[in-house]
Amino acid sequence: AETHDVQPEDPQYGDYPENLGSNISLNIENLPPDKPSKPSGPDEGLTKINYTFSTSTTDPESDQIYYLFKWGDNTTTNWLGPYNSGDVIQATHTWIEAGDYEIQVKAKDANDRESDWSDSHSIHIIKAPYVKVEQIYGGFFKVSTVIRNLGEIEATNIQWNITFDGGAIIGRETTGTIPKIPPGGNVTVNSNLVLGFGELTVTTKAKIPENEHEKINNGFAYFVY
Repeated sequence: AETHDVQPEDPQYGDYPENLGSNISLNIENLPPDKPSKPSGPDEGLTKINYTFSTSTTDPESDQIYYLFKWGDNTTTNWLGPYNSGDVIQATHTWIEAGDYEIQVKAKDANDRESDWSDSHSIHIIKAPYVKVEQIYGGFFKVSTVIRNLGEIEATNIQWNITFDGGAIIGRETTGTIPKIPPGGNVTVNSNLVLGFGELTVTTKAKIPENEHEKINNGFAYFVY
């Protein structure tokens, strides 16, 4: 609460009887932020993968706001902030175990007045393979790509392709299948023979039923390199 001293002769408050004393205290209540919006983010996910969620709220006095996320696995963030009233903010989390989790968030202002918890956002987490194109690099007559399995179980029959756009290039697309990649493992795949000259864009895609991933690099072809 805040107090404001008012002098009786203050014109903005009019005339006051002398028996009111020399000061009047006005109590001004500091209100907490409004309940944050339900966290927005994916409904399904995989173990050991980062997922991002967003929320926002406002404060009646336009105080700056801090946010606390509760992830449903007995963990929370620290108080995140400060943010301006009305800003949309984000936080990320990784679940270690498969299961169903309820995500909530609450807010507090600079005077430590806390809001109610938001409505819950549900997410279903499973163990699965997860392929990612991690690196693309050039060499003599070819381009190589590293594909990694970030999931917790083996990835099988990984479909991949490397394509080139731009430049005067021979050998614009290479496709193939990787039989399997163990959890945490990686495989390097190579394009077919590439000949040409000029600026180009290299796109590599890896795909399994559970997910697909794409990476794009810009480069320059020097005939055989």
